[in-house]
Amino acid sequence: MHKYSDSNLRTEIEQYIYDLRDRHEHLHPKWIAQAICQGHRDGLTPDDTDHRAFWEFTGYTTTRKYATECINKYDTGLDDMASLQPMFPGFASEHLQPYYVVARDGADVGIPISDCTDSELLAKAAMFEANARKLTAHANELRRFVEWRQEHLRSAS
Repeated sequence: MHKYSDSNLRTEIEQYIYDLRDRHEHLHPKWIAQAICQGHRDGLTPDDTDHRAFWEFTGYTTTRKYATECINKYDTGLDDMASLQPMFPGFASEHLQPYYVVARDGADVGIPISDCTDSELLAKAAMFEANARKLTAHANELRRFVEWRQEHLRSAS
């Protein structure tokens, strides 16, 4: 019996993304998840039970989540990552991603950065800024907690 892991799933998704990129197609996390799950349907029981529905739901949900993560990180697992980075003079390739997941016609789609609209890219920038503020607030709260705990421990001893 073969054990299937997170690594196996990510590798399968990354290969699917790579194949789509070769054909210059947009990356739909939903479609990627459906294709991956369809390829594993033989492993499900043939009867229509709650157990089957559970595994279909959780398998799809996990695969969909990983597909979005792989597109966002463009975590292809390929050796030649430099060739996949967008080549825009004057911009840090470690920040710009070749693809961004944006909402198009009510669906999340991985779109090459060069095909994203200005408003889609500005919305991503605003999201990253909001996340940065939240992360900074979280870091500050952790520091404040450490100070409080140290003071509390000192006064207890």
